[in-house]
Amino acid sequence: MIDLVLFAHGITGRATNLSTSEYVPLGIEHMLLGWDHLLFVLGIVLLAGQMQRAAKLISLFVLGHSLTLIAGTLFEWRLSPAFVDGVIALSVVFVAVLGLRGRPEDWTATGAAIFGFGLVHGLGLSTRLQELGIPDAGLLGKTIAFNIGLEIGQLLAVLVMVGVIRTLAPRIPRWKDVRRGVFGAMAVAGAIGAGFMFVDLGSGGEAVAGSTSSCEEMSFLTRSDGGGEHPARPFFGPEEVAPAQDLAHVRGNGYVISRRCRTSPRTGGPRRAARSAPVL
Repeated sequence: MIDLVLFAHGITGRATNLSTSEYVPLGIEHMLLGWDHLLFVLGIVLLAGQMQRAAKLISLFVLGHSLTLIAGTLFEWRLSPAFVDGVIALSVVFVAVLGLRGRPEDWTATGAAIFGFGLVHGLGLSTRLQELGIPDAGLLGKTIAFNIGLEIGQLLAVLVMVGVIRTLAPRIPRWKDVRRGVFGAMAVAGAIGAGFMFVDLGSGGEAVAGSTSSCEEMSFLTRSDGGGEHPARPFFGPEEVAPAQDLAHVRGNGYVISRRCRTSPRTGGPRRAARSAPVL
């Protein structure tokens, strides 16, 4: 399955050893590579139709995702990334459908919905930031720096969007039809993205609150010819002791050993479950 989560949040590496100032470019990178966030902002710009109105709606969005980004990171709120990203993709569908229906006469409800979706976007941002391994030392300052980077990236994206729209709109005779086509494409992209996210959630995603992941890749299980047999079963839970010698034994028989990390409190170490599965 195509990992749409990675495409939506294209930052990699670790954040443990970064200084506070280095979290600003990290936030810029996250925003500019986040197709779901950018599509939502594009939908707001197209829906608003006026710079002043667009600025107000985007400000509500910024307020929403800033609140949950900072609070979620400080209090270690963690939800299933697949679930949050699915809701974010649905927010793209929401703003696209509004655009297809036409601009609303009363913008109060629309503003409230955009603020609400901003809260959800912030939870997604917080989840991704915590996954990068943000340390406890200087947590608040680094989270704020990351958020500043997000806003810089978003501002750059909005300026480009507005510039392109203002350049193209007067030159395209049937701009309204083009605009509807963009909204239609956004609705399809958001629906497909949400479908992939929720399928991923159904295949094993787990919602967790109040904890964070502290997993790192590690080398384990060296092949040994001195003993070991086939494991009694293919899965061992996080509270069980997996038979390392048996797992090492079956590595040479065409099996893949996967240790999946489960979330644990930041103060504790990761809990791992070992699982063996045939290659064929």
